[in-house]
Amino acid sequence: MTGDGYEYVLDALRDGSGDSDVLREWRDYYGSDRMPGDLDWLINDILDNPPNPVRDSYPDYEGSDCGDKIPVDVKAGDACANCGHVFVAPTPDDNG
Repeated sequence: MTGDGYEYVLDALRDGSGDSDVLREWRDYYGSDRMPGDLDWLINDILDNPPNPVRDSYPDYEGSDCGDKIPVDVKAGDACANCGHVFVAPTPDDNG
């Protein structure tokens, strides 16, 4: 494993700047058995759960009304297919 590739993945995981296709290629090239520590798990988690401010604002990625998992690609204004809850974008905490 080259230092450059490893550093790229770490930077991408830290700041979310990594292209998901590049992360997939890197993961597939090196495979789980050649990655240090939990890097394979982290890459898979990022690819399966990309950052999404709307989804991330709900605990455990579950709807507040019915408890169904919120889709990875949910947008503010989308409604839950099960209960109709309308998902909203996070707002700054009024309590500071």
